Amino acid sequence: MNDNYLIFSNIRLRDKNHFFQIDTLIASPFFICNLEVKNIAGTLYFDEEYDQMIRTLDGKEEGFPSPLIQIRRQQSHLENWLENHKFPRIPCQSFVVISSPSTIIKAPKSLKSQILHSANIPYKIGVLEKKFKEQLLTKPTLKKLSKTLMEKHTEEDVDLFTKYNISKNDILTGVQCPGCGQFPAKRTQGFWRCSFCKHKAKDAHLRTLEEYKYLFENKISNQQLRSFLHISSRTSATKFFSTLNYVHEGRTKDRVYFIP
Repeated sequence: MNDNYLIFSNIRLRDKNHFFQIDTLIASPFFICNLEVKNIAGTLYFDEEYDQMIRTLDGKEEGFPSPLIQIRRQQSHLENWLENHKFPRIPCQSFVVISSPSTIIKAPKSLKSQILHSANIPYKIGVLEKKFKEQLLTKPTLKKLSKTLMEKHTEEDVDLFTKYNISKNDILTGVQCPGCGQFPAKRTQGFWRCSFCKHKAKDAHLRTLEEYKYLFENKISNQQLRSFLHISSRTSATKFFSTLNYVHEGRTKDRVYFIP
């Protein structure tokens, strides 16, 4: 592939009232390609009659919804999204990509062109280049597409505690030592000092606050800061916030700070 191609990973977009996600999107002046990547071991059989994927591994058969249904739905959403954002009509092609080279793929002849191993992606792109020769997107339009995709991409709001069935009490709190990884480093004289390896660091708390943001939320109170970073007093925490220069709202007692 050459400089005419733009490649995007894990793009999540909104089509009217529905979000859809694309593992890998390849955009060229001639066509757009949607790749749905599956990392599944064993032997995979794609049943066209029942729209099912059957995996055989260690003598055991399991049935899954066919990822071909998924790429059809993704392609429909993508075509609608492009139209709604006033981009020229352009051929969209979708494929299921099996990432493991040892996985055996079995499918009816009518489906084989839509399923490939990851090593065959360059060959498949070459086939599309020969098939679609009309330039439909100019370089400025491709640049606009790239910008719009980045602006409209929306991260999924995932509740990690529900997803992984863990309690908030299971989270290790405190500042992790960047030297040895132990918890918790202690704040003394403007540094975080590790009692295990004696390493000291000035800004080790920044990573901890970033983790707090992704685990819980992007705002934190004085009491929450003291609890999560193991800071002893409210006054110390207030002074600590002044060094962070975070945007805040609320009066002194109920004030919350926003982690950027």
